[in-house]
Amino acid sequence: MIALLAFAVAAHFEPEILLVDEVLAVGDAAFQKKCLGKMGDVAREGCTVLFVSHNMAAIHSFCPRTICLLQGKLYADGDSADVIEKYLVSMAGTTAAKATGHFVYTNHHVGEANIIKELKLCNSSGEVTTAFQMGQPMTLEIALDNMSASPSDECTVVISRATGEKVCTMNTRMNTEFVSAERGRREIATLTIPKLPLTSGDYWIDLGVYRLVHGYIQYITRAGQFHVHEDDVYGSGYVVRADQGYFYLDAAWRVENAELPPKN
Repeated sequence: MIALLAFAVAAHFEPEILLVDEVLAVGDAAFQKKCLGKMGDVAREGCTVLFVSHNMAAIHSFCPRTICLLQGKLYADGDSADVIEKYLVSMAGTTAAKATGHFVYTNHHVGEANIIKELKLCNSSGEVTTAFQMGQPMTLEIALDNMSASPSDECTVVISRATGEKVCTMNTRMNTEFVSAERGRREIATLTIPKLPLTSGDYWIDLGVYRLVHGYIQYITRAGQFHVHEDDVYGSGYVVRADQGYFYLDAAWRVENAELPPKN
C-alpha cells in the first residue's frame, strides 16, 4: 500500500523526471493499468519517465528505448524490441546452439527434480530446426528421465511471445494419460501441432513437470525458442501480418447475393 500511495503522489506532482521502480509488482490489474496510463499521460506532457521493470510486455508497449543491465554493467541499449530479445536470450538456460532446434538441459531449475533433459523442434520433414512456416506442422519432442511411478505427473509446454505475453499452454493431461515413466528409464513426450496457427515472429517455450498437490517439481523458463515465418495460409495471396494478432484462424468466408428488404 505504501508503494501504491507513493506512485499516486509522485505522478500528480507534475515532475520533470519520474523514476518508477517495479511499481507493477504491486497492486491488482486495474491499478497496473492506471499506472501505465498515468505514466503515458505525463510522458506526453514532456516528463521524462525512467521505468524500471521485469515486465517485458509493459516495457514493449510503453517504452520506445530500453537499457538492460546485466550484473551491474550495461548489456544493451536501444530500441525496446531489440533489447528485450537480447535480454531474453541472456536468460535462456540451454547448452545447445539455439539455431539448431535441439536444446539440452544440465542444471536444476524450479523444484528439486532434474527430469527434463532435452527438447527437439521438428518441421514437417522431420528436420530439427527453429524456423517454421505459418500453417505448417510442428513437433516438439521432450526427453524425460527418472520420472516417478506416480500417475499424477504431467509434462507442460508454455509458448510465449518474445515480449513475454503468454500465448498458450498445453499439457499431457489434455488428451492423454499422465506421464509415469519408471525411474532409470527415459520417456519421450511428443507434442504435435498439425497446423501452426501462430503469426510471424519470435516465440519462446517454457517446459515444466507438474505433480498434483505438489505443483511444479521442475520448470525451465526460456527452455527453447523458434521463429515463425509469414506464409500464404489461405492460398489467396493475402498474408496475415504479425500486427493483426497472435493467431490466424483456419476459416473461410462466403459472400452471396441477397434480396434487398422491401421498402416501407
